[in-house]
Amino acid sequence: NGNVAFTLQNIAIPEAAIAAMDTSGQIKQLGYGDLSFDVAGGAEIKVTDDKFGFTSNISYSGKDIGAFKLALDANGVPMSAVAEFQKAQKEQRPPDMAALMPQLMNVTFGNLQVRFEDASITKKLLPVIAKMQGMDETTMVANAGAMMQLGLMQLKNQAFTDQVVGAVNAFLKDPKSITVSMKPAQPIAVQSLMMLTPADPGAALPPLSLSVTSHD
Repeated sequence: NGNVAFTLQNIAIPEAAIAAMDTSGQIKQLGYGDLSFDVAGGAEIKVTDDKFGFTSNISYSGKDIGAFKLALDANGVPMSAVAEFQKAQKEQRPPDMAALMPQLMNVTFGNLQVRFEDASITKKLLPVIAKMQGMDETTMVANAGAMMQLGLMQLKNQAFTDQVVGAVNAFLKDPKSITVSMKPAQPIAVQSLMMLTPADPGAALPPLSLSVTSHD
């Protein structure tokens, strides 16, 4: 049992290196020369017999770009599964998922949060994406809600669709932050997730208690 934390600051990528990787010059067209990133994270780890659980968070942030943040709770992870992942990495091979899946069925997940905090990248990308779609930025942003409605129709959950559309529209009009959260009333097991039918994806929404918000 214990806590871990780490911080890496000012990971610099010089403009010359970017130019070598981005031969089309798209990054430079967005207004970026040198790039600078910070990475930070932490976890609380609890070990019980041959299993462990953790509450973790990690953040990747780019100067004048934005920050991507991930937080996750998980419990019941078998130590044997961790050993297989480590062995596979050492031997430079894929993990044996056929052997791993039965072990992972009782792993449970609690809260999950994926969040993006904008620091100017969205406003730089929107006109580029709009041009690729053959329209101007204003038209694309105005049509975003209708496109989201169509994309989420198969979920057959109008309340969730309205929430997503509202959050996306608010973010595109004034990019600050957008967050996807999962807060199940009880931790949900991998086995329960595997039992969900692809023919009815909307059935996953109530047990997962998914939400999408902006500017919170």
